[in-house]
Amino acid sequence: MPELVPLDGARSRRRHRRGISATSDVEACIQCCITVAKGFAFGDDTRKRKASAPQAPIPYLSDEIVVAILVWLPVKSLLRCRAVCKAWRAIVNDPLFVSAHLRWSAMRWEQEPSFLVTPVTRDHVIPQEDVKERGWPTTFSKQISFYRYQWQWQQSASDSDSDNNGHGQQQTARLMHVKELGSKSNRVGFFAHCDGLVLAPTEKELYLLNPATGDAITLPKSHRNNLRHAPRTCHCVGLGLDPRTGKYKVFQAFYRPVNPYPRFNDYKKVPMGMEFLTLDGGNNEAWTWTETMEDSMFTLGSGDDDEAWTETREDPPRPLLRWQTGVTLKGFIFWRVDTAQYCQSSAGGLLRLTLELEGFNIIPLPGSMRICDDFMLDALHGQGELCLTTRTSDVPSVTIWMMPVHNDDNYLAMGYAQWELRYSIPLGLPPHRLCRLMALVAGGTRILLWSDFILYEYDLATSKLSTVCEMDRMRYQGRRTRKWKNLWSFNFVPYTESLFRIGSLLPVCHYKRLIKPPDH
Repeated sequence: MPELVPLDGARSRRRHRRGISATSDVEACIQCCITVAKGFAFGDDTRKRKASAPQAPIPYLSDEIVVAILVWLPVKSLLRCRAVCKAWRAIVNDPLFVSAHLRWSAMRWEQEPSFLVTPVTRDHVIPQEDVKERGWPTTFSKQISFYRYQWQWQQSASDSDSDNNGHGQQQTARLMHVKELGSKSNRVGFFAHCDGLVLAPTEKELYLLNPATGDAITLPKSHRNNLRHAPRTCHCVGLGLDPRTGKYKVFQAFYRPVNPYPRFNDYKKVPMGMEFLTLDGGNNEAWTWTETMEDSMFTLGSGDDDEAWTETREDPPRPLLRWQTGVTLKGFIFWRVDTAQYCQSSAGGLLRLTLELEGFNIIPLPGSMRICDDFMLDALHGQGELCLTTRTSDVPSVTIWMMPVHNDDNYLAMGYAQWELRYSIPLGLPPHRLCRLMALVAGGTRILLWSDFILYEYDLATSKLSTVCEMDRMRYQGRRTRKWKNLWSFNFVPYTESLFRIGSLLPVCHYKRLIKPPDH
């Protein structure tokens, strides 16, 4: 047998396994496996686990302190705080905390007023519809964007800011939410705002949104308010909070035609009714999450949508204007009476709806106003007063009437309302152009007025009128500094953000077809 000769560089000894000698027994092998299982290397018999140092106890904050801190945060930050722990999530979702945060938001609004800016745009422009005097266009965009604009004292405190027509560095609106509506509409009305909830009426649908949380629902249709036939169309709506039940209600008016096929002007000869929708937990199957290729949102009402709407105990004593959004203030909703149907000046005025009793009252206009005088109706946010802005053709100034809103009806029973001529401002608007009073700022020394695309500020001490900003030239966060494409108009309302979740207004949500709702 030939002798084996080792090659150069080859090992002459048998190679042993790392950490286990050739003579190790079974116990040593098991001990080495235990060492490896503990996280140490092979053959490390001397390393021992170090004794962990005692950790310092986490500082404990009571729930009262946590609530006092969280209530100062904006809604966007609070939605993120819900993911910190279960305790914080329970605090943020607590209805008592939601109410406390709303009260804080209202107090903050008095110091730093904020407004909700919503541009109304068109997908494309038809040349015949490019003139506003020719009527409303038919190509409104389905996309609706909500921006928040916050007024600050520094913006208008100096003359340099007023000379640049609001083009300063601080004239910025922050994007809050973008929503795709369920269907296109040929007309978009003024928005109604109540405790952070926004009612957006269109020609075909009613939408309820919370721009701060991103929640949105489509309200059900009613057979009483037929929106498909023009002679019976009525878009008179309102949103308010019932102080007795603590529930939000949406109201809409409708006509009661005797003739099932009325003529175009027959709606002026028939009485008007009023119905409301209560956002509460009456029906566990009332909320449905629907999702399509174009849009996804909550829908209130399942099965027969007519069961969701309930008629009020009594009908309005006088017909209202067909297309208007009610003004909400201290448990009441105010609408304008359709004075074109009456020949007597005493028949005009305002219709007041009491949310608690579902009753109506007529509030006459100021005695010096004529029935043919046009006006704008607003609620002075944070002051509890009703505001009426009007102007006459022969006087180039704006007259502002104010009336405090009381819970008792004694002053109404006397037959007159306590209107007070508060301001007369030489605004110099074009003929037949009105403005709206947005707020009293700077401790009641300045007035914010809005007309068309421009926000004005009037100093009561110096009687000086200045331009705060122009809506179409304002810098919008997330967009380039340019004009809006196919811009038609703006919705501009005072805004107070809130944590109210529209999908949680009912205690139990039932989702049909096992479609998973969005994770909020």
